[in-house]
Amino acid sequence: MSNTPNVPPPGSGNPKPEIPKPKVKPKNVAPLPKPLSGGGSLEYMGFQFSSEKDLETFRAKFLA
Repeated sequence: MSNTPNVPPPGSGNPKPEIPKPKVKPKNVAPLPKPLSGGGSLEYMGFQFSSEKDLETFRAKFLA
């Protein structure tokens, strides 16, 4: 019996499959124009939301 640890030789294992990088949508470089109706959009931490419900959903999901 040998005293070598039970470690497989390098390169003998199954190669790990390459994980494709997720596609990132390009961000709008130009700021979105504010609506003329005076309603405006909600902005929080650099993100713009069209409704209060969207803002609350963002807070609940990402800041919990």
